[in-house]
Amino acid sequence: MKVMLKSSNRQYQPYGVVLFVSLLFTLVLTQCISEPLWASPIATHTPSKMPLWVQSDVYARENSQSLLVASGKNVFLLGSNDPTRETQVIAFDGETGKVLWQNKSPNGGSIIALQSEIIVGGVGEVIGFNTVKGQKAWYTSLPFSRSVTHMYAADDNILIDTVSSRYFVLETKSGEILQTIDYSDDNDKIPSWREIPLGAYWQAPVYYNHYFYSREGKNYGYAFAIDLDNSTVLWKTDDNVISNISVTPSYAYTLTEDGELLEIELMTGQQRVIVEFDAVPFNLTTTPSGGYVYSYYVAAGSDERIIYVLLGDSAQLYAFQLPIP
Repeated sequence: MKVMLKSSNRQYQPYGVVLFVSLLFTLVLTQCISEPLWASPIATHTPSKMPLWVQSDVYARENSQSLLVASGKNVFLLGSNDPTRETQVIAFDGETGKVLWQNKSPNGGSIIALQSEIIVGGVGEVIGFNTVKGQKAWYTSLPFSRSVTHMYAADDNILIDTVSSRYFVLETKSGEILQTIDYSDDNDKIPSWREIPLGAYWQAPVYYNHYFYSREGKNYGYAFAIDLDNSTVLWKTDDNVISNISVTPSYAYTLTEDGELLEIELMTGQQRVIVEFDAVPFNLTTTPSGGYVYSYYVAAGSDERIIYVLLGDSAQLYAFQLPIP
């Protein structure tokens, strides 16, 4: 009689091991993917004025040039609206706060807003995005350069400073490199933002009609204006400010350490508090000794009637409608 023997269970063990390892790898990978990329909020701020809208879970890195910019009726952020999502270029409807579009920007470190395009500077590259749908309009590689640090719009050109010994001039519509100038070649070609030593302040300057607006200090300091024609100080704030300076044809806007959103008359320096936030002073870092550094940005719409404020320690993005004068 022929006896049928049962197969040994040992032949199935390799498959069981493979399945176990696969499940373990999937679990670890899932945890890595969902791990927050941004520091959790440690505060909640309430404004003295009813906002037009507010969005929570909005994050951005600390940067010497504002990562929150406004163009037309919209506001744009180089950051994230999800604690598990990497840096994106995000377009918000300026009147409702609705997200219009977002586009991944893996190397993004600097952003400016033009009328029809958003320009993002990264590591050795600059990208132009259409403001309406977020499509890439053009891409330009910057030869022999590293990270883009500052960008400025001048006429139909974009002036770009980098972590290298040169700066670039690009054509706005196409991104074509018009000039590549080495700082050591000719002192007469040094761009205007290098005319005044940047050692005294960390915040990137804003240029408007031969005037220079900036902030002293890396994390906070007084805001000031300089007349570039004669290098005289036009005005400076009494209180320390914690954000960038956003400039419109009539006013400069900034946020103080103690929670006051200031409107400053460009020529006289006269100040007016338009909104006050509670739960201040704002937190600079996750811990008193350091850690993740929170960012604070202000952006004013072109019509000067909507002001946008990003509060880093609470991850709140506010929009305020100002009354028509």
